[in-house]
Amino acid sequence: IAMPRRILDATHLRWLSLVLCLLAVLGNANAAVRGLPFSRTYSLEDIGYVPRGSRLNFDAFGRIAVIHDGVYAVLNDTAWQNLVDAEESARTPMAAVVHRGYGRSYYSGRFSWGMAEFGPDGKLHAKPLVPPNAPAWTRVTTFDGIIVTVDGVYFTSRNGFVYWDFARKECDLIEVPRTTEMFALGNRVYVSANAQPLRYFSPKERTLNVCPNPALDRTVIDRATSLDERRALISSTDGRMFVFDGQDMTPWEGQANPELQGRISVLRSLSDGNVAMAGGSYLGFAQ
Repeated sequence: IAMPRRILDATHLRWLSLVLCLLAVLGNANAAVRGLPFSRTYSLEDIGYVPRGSRLNFDAFGRIAVIHDGVYAVLNDTAWQNLVDAEESARTPMAAVVHRGYGRSYYSGRFSWGMAEFGPDGKLHAKPLVPPNAPAWTRVTTFDGIIVTVDGVYFTSRNGFVYWDFARKECDLIEVPRTTEMFALGNRVYVSANAQPLRYFSPKERTLNVCPNPALDRTVIDRATSLDERRALISSTDGRMFVFDGQDMTPWEGQANPELQGRISVLRSLSDGNVAMAGGSYLGFAQ
């Protein structure tokens, strides 16, 4: 009779120990986290020849990349490696690189735009799409933005943009002096410029068309980011923020925050659905 009693006691002890361990784990999970998150810093000398304010991005493999005028340095675990050949970057300096699915990558830079491909040497090589008869304004322009849509890719700048049509395999070179911002809403790309109404580009007609809403004629857009396929969050040069649906602009409710006053300097959509922004004395996220 005593033997079963001792086995029962041992079983109870094991279960009691397990319960105590679970309680301890749950207690630690609810405890406040103290200290700073893990971080690592790099000097500009560690990265290579890149000035302050260089563009921060990610390469096709998700590694952190620093891009500036011919330098495309990626963080390979603990060391920085420039993926662009030095001699080639002197001919076709890259200012922006965008990676898309199916191995497609696009670059833009000073009087240069096109596709970017990784070669057998592991370097990123430029495949320019610049036509031989490119107009004069493109020769003095640095194209520092890229917008990829279903039908083509836009290489943007402050002097205008170049549209490469996937089906036609041709470039449309559209001069828009004093461009302030270009952004996509679905498959349509909009262009805002000083002293000009908001317009959108029609790939089929190969023309810029004025948006029908007269209220958009008086708004110069400074920053924009997509909220979804039908809406974009935009900010004007005077600091006002709106939600734009392709037809109308509605004042954004989030601007009621007293810290979010003045001109917006950064506006980016995040993969979790939030929007990162900076402006006035505010630096943070919004839903």
